[in-house]
Formats: sequence, structure tokens, C-alpha cells
Amino acid sequence: MSRATAIFIATLLAGCLAPGTSDASRAWNLPSAEQVGPKVRVFLPAELRSPRVIAGDAAGMPVARDFDRWSVPLNTGLEGLISERLLIGLPIRDAVVEFRVLRVDAGGNCRVIADYRANTWSFVGGPDVEIKGIVIAEISGISGESERERIVQGYVDAAKTVANRIREDYEQQGKGEVAKPPGPVSVPGK
Repeated sequence: MSRATAIFIATLLAGCLAPGTSDASRAWNLPSAEQVGPKVRVFLPAELRSPRVIAGDAAGMPVARDFDRWSVPLNTGLEGLISERLLIGLPIRDAVVEFRVLRVDAGGNCRVIADYRANTWSFVGGPDVEIKGIVIAEISGISGESERERIVQGYVDAAKTVANRIREDYEQQGKGEVAKPPGPVSVPGK
């Protein structure tokens, strides 16, 4: 075999084996990637700060899908989804969401633990209002015909859950109610 042929074959094989660069790789995107409402910033756990799609295995542990990539960073897609849901009927100016846990699996399950802080526009003569809270949610039975659809829908449902909680807390505060705690939280090892 000539040297040129060996280099050609090696280059061809390297292109096939490098994650994200071959025809076998796929780019995924969440339904909305642009912020259309309030400015939202999302912070993710370290394992989700990757261009690769992360989905839980059978034991719920995060696993990177080597040939599946996000078309935009996951936090950007989640920011757009949350912003879009907060736009409708709320005077929220900005929000910060820190996901402490965000696990989605191909089986249609999602676990969310997130802290958030949102600020509203001030009304004439009134102060800005800051809303703070925590979201703890287990979502199961996420629909989709394929693993890919269930994973993407899991991340969409997580964003909707956080946005809905911010909306609920804003509405409770507007009625003069105290936000209800999210219920009992189990602490591992206790």
C-alpha cells in the first residue's frame, strides 16, 4: 500500500471516529432558542455544560450521547423557553435560574431541582418586586415516539415547570399570599 493511500484511509477513519464531525452525528435543538420576553440567565450543573446531549441511563446517571449535539448551548435553549413562558401577562424584567439537578432520561422521566430569582418592573410609585424560590419536580411519562423526542421534551418540560413556578409565586405574591414551600425534601443519608 502506498503512503498516500495509507494517509487517505487514516484521514477517512479519523473523520468517522471523531464525535460530532462525521455524518453520523446529529444536531438537536429545543423548540425556542431565542429570548422573546424577559432576560433570563440559566446556570447548569457541570455535566450539562457540554455541546453533547446528556441523557440518563437506566440507573439515572448522566451519560453523554457522543454523536448527538445541541445546535445551541443547552442553557441558551432553556433561557429562551423560560423567557417565552414568562412573557405572557407578567411584568417580569429578568430572572436567574440555577439548576442544581436536571436529569432527563430516554425513558420519559425528568428530575428538576432549581433555585430562581426574578425581578419585576416597578409600577408607578411602587418598588420593584423580587420573587425567590425553589423548584423541586419529578416529571414522568414524557411523551415522544423516539428516545430523541422524549429527551428533548424532558428538557422542554423542565423549563416549563420552572417558568410555571415563577408565575405561580408572582401571582401569590400579588394576592398578598405567602408562597407555599415545595413540600418535604428528602435528604440522602438521613
